[in-house]
Amino acid sequence: MTDRDGLISPNKRSSEINDSYRKETTPEGRTTSGENPNKKKYIIIGVVSALVLIAITVTLIVVLKKKDDPVDPPVDPTIYYDPYEVEATDPASGKYTIKRNTKLLFDYPYQESGNNKFVDELAFQGVMNPSSFSMQFTDLSVSGGLPANTNRLLQDSTRAKFQQKLDLKDTPKLTMTVDAGKQFSLSIYDQKELLLSTVNQSFIMMQHYKEIGFRVPKTTRFMGLGERNAPLFLKNGTYTLFADQKDFSYDLGYGDTQGYGYHPLLVMQRSDGRFFSLYLLQHTSMSVQIRQDPNNTADSLITIRTIGEDLSIQVQPGPSFSDVIQQFQTYAGTPMMLPMWAHGFIVRSGQFFDSVSVDPVVDKMIAEGFPLQGVSLGEDVLSSELLNFNFDTLVTGLTTKYGEDFNVILPFTPLVSLNDDRKDFILDKAYGVKGGEEGDLVQVYRGGFEGFCMDPLNKELTTKYLAPMFSKQASLTNSTSAFWLNKNTPLLKGNNMTSPDPFLNLPYYPGEQLPSYNSLPEDAIHTQNGKSVANFYARAIFGAELSSQVLDALLINNLKESFVLSDDTALTYSGNYRIAHLFPKQHGSYQDLTQTVTNLINFGIFSIPFTGGSICAYSPERADQNLCARYFQLAIVSPLAILDSEDSQFLPTSFDTVPKQAILASLQQRYKYLNYMRTQLMRVKMQGGTIFTPLFAVKGFTEEVQASNDLSSIMWGDSIKVDFQVKQAQDRKIVKFPAGSRWVNLNSKQALIAPAGEILSRQFKTAIGDELNMFQAEGTVVSTQDTTTYKVSKVQDLYNIPLQLSIALTTAQQASGLYYLEVGPISAYAFEYGSIQVSSNNISFTPLDNPLNSTLNVTVLEKVTVHLVEVAGVNASCAMLRNGTAFALYTSTYELEGQQYFTVQPKYIADPDTPTVIRIPELSYIAYGVAQPGQEVATLCSPKKLQFLQ
Repeated sequence: MTDRDGLISPNKRSSEINDSYRKETTPEGRTTSGENPNKKKYIIIGVVSALVLIAITVTLIVVLKKKDDPVDPPVDPTIYYDPYEVEATDPASGKYTIKRNTKLLFDYPYQESGNNKFVDELAFQGVMNPSSFSMQFTDLSVSGGLPANTNRLLQDSTRAKFQQKLDLKDTPKLTMTVDAGKQFSLSIYDQKELLLSTVNQSFIMMQHYKEIGFRVPKTTRFMGLGERNAPLFLKNGTYTLFADQKDFSYDLGYGDTQGYGYHPLLVMQRSDGRFFSLYLLQHTSMSVQIRQDPNNTADSLITIRTIGEDLSIQVQPGPSFSDVIQQFQTYAGTPMMLPMWAHGFIVRSGQFFDSVSVDPVVDKMIAEGFPLQGVSLGEDVLSSELLNFNFDTLVTGLTTKYGEDFNVILPFTPLVSLNDDRKDFILDKAYGVKGGEEGDLVQVYRGGFEGFCMDPLNKELTTKYLAPMFSKQASLTNSTSAFWLNKNTPLLKGNNMTSPDPFLNLPYYPGEQLPSYNSLPEDAIHTQNGKSVANFYARAIFGAELSSQVLDALLINNLKESFVLSDDTALTYSGNYRIAHLFPKQHGSYQDLTQTVTNLINFGIFSIPFTGGSICAYSPERADQNLCARYFQLAIVSPLAILDSEDSQFLPTSFDTVPKQAILASLQQRYKYLNYMRTQLMRVKMQGGTIFTPLFAVKGFTEEVQASNDLSSIMWGDSIKVDFQVKQAQDRKIVKFPAGSRWVNLNSKQALIAPAGEILSRQFKTAIGDELNMFQAEGTVVSTQDTTTYKVSKVQDLYNIPLQLSIALTTAQQASGLYYLEVGPISAYAFEYGSIQVSSNNISFTPLDNPLNSTLNVTVLEKVTVHLVEVAGVNASCAMLRNGTAFALYTSTYELEGQQYFTVQPKYIADPDTPTVIRIPELSYIAYGVAQPGQEVATLCSPKKLQFLQ
């Protein structure tokens, strides 16, 4: 099967695909089509048709059987003979020269054009790096036809700016074989086992188009590749990677639908459970076609198509799910921490553009007890003449009325006014996108007004334009310096470019429409490092580069608690900038709940964890209060909690009592576990990995325990399994645990122990008013804060609430975990990050980074609860401080359904010299055990010796 059979040009367009997807996923779980009035007539016709079908049964069986046969290669080698010959240049270093045999008769599926010739010579090198195997194809031929706008000059300017370096050990070493001779072919092996190969696969190298196919033996699952509403496991089909502007981007592999994110990272799982991944280092639009053998008896096939001059691919060898993510992060960097306030509950509406539209919503939210962190203003706050800097009056009014810690996320657009009287006019065309024969600024139209477009590839835009403009905004503070870059890629209705499009005759265009549709023309010119780059190449990272420019300009103005909520995202940026992202809007169905979980997992793969769904961001006519409450349950574990409503009337304050109270309870549970979430995010920052892991990637979770495509339960961080209810009108759920595993129900403190060789199955309540079910794995430590006793109206209130620890012991009575104490702005490094180790009846605390001396209550340890205890009758404990002093603690033992757990707290006694709190920065360890009969607990603690008799 080839492109000539329609692989790039699918039979269905996105409108048909989206309609069929919606038809399958209505909230009622049935199709939207109504009863046919001609039903009887169709029944009669159906009977006749059935008789006809009997006559062709044999033929039909043959056709159906065809679907179960192994899939064909992308190109039939009998008609597509690879015309490239390979010469070994320096095989010891993995260097080869690939030359096209121009004398060989060859039936190409594509034809040359004046702008796009076949490449006659390429340099190829394959080499094993510390954490990945890289393949680089470099065009050695002379460019022809196109202006000097080259892909190889295009670089994301964020590399290695603030990256946390990962030192990975024991990365599997991959090896490569290249067959020198008449046909180019390479094979990559993992411990002598074939991982992927180009044998009999397409290999087309043109100046501005590249195509390469791989066979991937024993590979059954494919994940990643861009942003779209699609199943976690990508089906057979073509997937476009292109920064598009579609909210409702439902895609089943037809290659014409893509959301905002450009993420060319493909994670694959082999039939033996091992993972590996391909990272396509291009910054240009591309598509990836996937074909699998449904019987898993033949190789799966991948075909990569991309525009650009060179081709670079990395192979991350795994073998675990977390390994491939960490290996990618050695290149992209680990994500930077966002300021604490970014995790607060924020309301956004397109109708928020003045105090009349904002104040009543905020007043009602606060009056009804919602812990509102702030608001996100809609684009309408910008003037109709594309004015970016028109928010001072509104923002000053909000912070004056609701306090300086009331947070505001501001809108931003890459478009500026054409009128040179406006204060946001680009004074120098060097900072704007240019084009045309004279190289003038590209003039664009939007909403009936004319304007220009900023050039985010030109880093002088930051210092010469954005930073000076930000310095003039009096309302910009560390509470109001976050920007929502809505549809970062310019959404335009026309332009003034009339020159011929040099990219018109290329064999590949991503998506459903030409890339220039409603955007900048393909031959518009950006400037990077003094070189010209066509928008054709820059489109994929336009929005991500704009995000980095805005953040740099804010930092120049000393606004260090800033971040950007970017619609357009790209790989390698989160390791250098505080980037957050909301997923594309959804239609509003219960199946979409699972889609949000899928997106959380995918963006964890992409190393962009600061994400979340647009809570309840569906049309008012689809309004379902209970469904909205379910979205808030997902927000308990999502890093972002932004209610995104175009209709400011569809807000929880107007809901019925039950869903309204359920939403309030979910926000309370979110804040209870926010320290755990921040701890896990800091773990990812320091050690790499992700905070959302599908259970099929967790040891013990076989298909018998949970189906691999069931994402209603995932691992949140390294310690908690969460179980969502994603089915309509269901208030119970069966939860299964692997044989031999031990868990703790964090809501009830109940121990859940699965016998060896036997899966444990339990039923739990899941009504919208019930707590989200969370289960702590054995051998872990989880931190929480008591948001029931202490009132939380904003996340900053958590600074003054003590920590509580839940420890779940292994059968060896051990556990380990991390703690993260945060007492002020992230930019002020007001935190302490450390490890907790539990063994031999000791709970030890070791700071790893930035030790604190803070006296805020968040550094106070209020209670420790130890579960899965196998030592009966623990009745004594004491704390040893780093200065050598010790004091007794209060210990209480409990029994629940035959299982024991105990708590340790500071002992409140009349002695004024005995501390009444434990400050973690001062704590060395806590010891616990069984006191001798008649022995005073206080005598167990001594500055010199602690001893418990077991």
